[in-house]
Amino acid sequence: MPYDTSFRLLRHLVCSLVLLATFAAPAVAEPVRCEDPTFLVDDAGFGLVDRICLTASVAQRLLDECGLTIERPVTLLIRPDLGDDYPRCSGVFHCEDDLAEVLPPEEMWLGLEAASPFRVLSAETYFDSVVVHELAHAAAEHTLRAGATSRADMEYIAYAMQIESLPAKARAALRAEWPVQVPVPQERMNDFVLSFVPHRFALLAWTHFDTEGNGCAFIEELLTGDATLALPALGIE
Repeated sequence: MPYDTSFRLLRHLVCSLVLLATFAAPAVAEPVRCEDPTFLVDDAGFGLVDRICLTASVAQRLLDECGLTIERPVTLLIRPDLGDDYPRCSGVFHCEDDLAEVLPPEEMWLGLEAASPFRVLSAETYFDSVVVHELAHAAAEHTLRAGATSRADMEYIAYAMQIESLPAKARAALRAEWPVQVPVPQERMNDFVLSFVPHRFALLAWTHFDTEGNGCAFIEELLTGDATLALPALGIE
């Protein structure tokens, strides 16, 4: 997920990195508040309000288990076109506005790279997981303490929650499509891998998260700064 050059600015604009095409955007309507008032949805007439509200509630419970709290209302907006600034994104979270924008399910899935392991998922299942991914960004931003000093730190959290939210059969299909050797060393998850092979980073992050001794405890370490996936400085002056 691309960030701006300074990390403070990076945290204001985050998106899930999967190579996608662009589509034309419909008019924006007033958001509908979910039964859980933390979430507001503008589905641009795609009939996705109920699905998104249900997914958001499921995400809330999953995030809570890792101490990730959505402390302010978040708006989820469906847009068939995320604009020229995000040609490789299926979703983007604007931290300052607490706004998540995502593509509709079919457009999102059709835009996946041919090599993406996420193509084994149905369009609806993949869409739900991206909603969770963007809400994980919101929760990490709201919960952030001293840590998360790199893109990789924040994306580890978002991808781990995204894949963890999938049904067991879907996670097994991803494992089969792109096996990852365990244990996953932290050095294999970094900004370089994230930038050039984001789906690889996603599966490395979740496999690491799913390994005994990591899980929510490692996310806590990222949030506090006790751990980081930032690449080491080269020491060149």
